Amino acid sequence: MKQPIALTVLGGFLGAGKTTVLNYLLQAPHGLRLMVLVNDFGAVNVDATLIESVSGDGVVSLRNGCVCCSMGGELMNALMAIEKRGDCLDGLVIEGSGVSDPRKIAQIGALGQGFALQSVITVVDAASVLSQREDRYVGDMVKRQIVGAHVILLNKTDLVDTAHGAEVLSWLHDMAPGVPVFAGSRGRYDWEVLLAPPVQTSEAPTSRMSSSWTMGRPNGSEHFESSPVFQSYCFENAGAFDEQRLRDIFAGLHESVLRAKGIVHVGPDKRICVLHYVRGHVLTLDVSNQRYAGSSLIFVGTPDFAQAPLAEALELALLK
Repeated sequence: MKQPIALTVLGGFLGAGKTTVLNYLLQAPHGLRLMVLVNDFGAVNVDATLIESVSGDGVVSLRNGCVCCSMGGELMNALMAIEKRGDCLDGLVIEGSGVSDPRKIAQIGALGQGFALQSVITVVDAASVLSQREDRYVGDMVKRQIVGAHVILLNKTDLVDTAHGAEVLSWLHDMAPGVPVFAGSRGRYDWEVLLAPPVQTSEAPTSRMSSSWTMGRPNGSEHFESSPVFQSYCFENAGAFDEQRLRDIFAGLHESVLRAKGIVHVGPDKRICVLHYVRGHVLTLDVSNQRYAGSSLIFVGTPDFAQAPLAEALELALLK
């Protein structure tokens, strides 16, 4: 009888570093053939140096034998499509959207007969999580992602001092008692941490979540409200941006914009840059060797995210 494929769900809030973690996993010398399923606001985003080929249906084949694809529609449909492909896989990794509950993804994934849930891993931004937990729009989702984890990756620890890091660790242990927390930076973690079965704790994520939802107060203190509806906006243009105008836009973004990422052409020479923005952090523009026909940006915001003024500002920032 064919063994079920080990299922790992990778979650974490917008900008925590999930895709960076995923890219390091795909580069690791584990020798495993993995299928990576991406459910995000953007397209499949893997390191270009890893890509072997891209098929017409958007499936990205990597040189190490791993395969990536976008979820596209319903999760169950995607899982059935994977089973029909008949690939001989060692594992399936689902990267959830930054505003999704990874435990719910895991519960759906476990319904597939060909898959067996191995672990839910949540990536946490050490620099932002304490402010995120207090946010009226995103605090609930951030807490759900942490409470539902078997393993927590505390990322971006290089951006905080010792006292701040200790406060974050203390809060994480209060929220998810018994769950191992691995501290790191730039998304670099041993692949064994991501793919090995988690150490069993006295209180599993499922029971923690069930009691939290029933009683309304996880760990006897925090209250979970219903999840808000997040908005996304995509800007695409064949032109190039004036770099300073673009930076000025991001420096003045309203707090309702939580995350932005994409590929942009910058300057008269139309150099191609990978853009990343997380609320409260500086915009980064990294030169890319990849080839793209134009600029494409995706923004994610809270319900009061005003898209029209942003669209107008981006248009005005383009070189004429």
